[in-house]
Amino acid sequence: MYLKIKDGAIEKYPYTIEELRADNPNVSFPANLAGVDLEPYGVYPVVAVPRPDAIGGVNWVSEGAPAYVDGQWTQVWIITTYTPEEVNEITSGVAARARAERTRRLQECDWTQGRDVQLTNDAAWVAYRQALRDISTQPGFPTSIDWPIKPE
Repeated sequence: MYLKIKDGAIEKYPYTIEELRADNPNVSFPANLAGVDLEPYGVYPVVAVPRPDAIGGVNWVSEGAPAYVDGQWTQVWIITTYTPEEVNEITSGVAARARAERTRRLQECDWTQGRDVQLTNDAAWVAYRQALRDISTQPGFPTSIDWPIKPE
């Protein structure tokens, strides 16, 4: 993982070896650039930092611009904490999408419930449709849903 500096500022991050080769077509770089000084090209390695975990749906983790720390460029992670209102808005949107998916799945098998339809596995379809209607009572709803399996 690399970045490119121009006029003392980050010009591009991330910056790839393919971009380095394309930007310098008259230079023959070795296949393995480990240990090669790329500073004359304004290119510097970035030390990878493990991505922190988001906490329970109240944080969003995104990558920021690398920082120059102790003589090396280091990856930076930004943690944004949502307000309770934002968490509620996000959860409401996720729940609405889950309910729309449930409705789609129910409509997909509405044909099984016609009075003139006789199925050998009618009880399985009734149970499946009830399980779809009950998804909002699952403990992980709306972010973790155990969707029921449609009968054959």
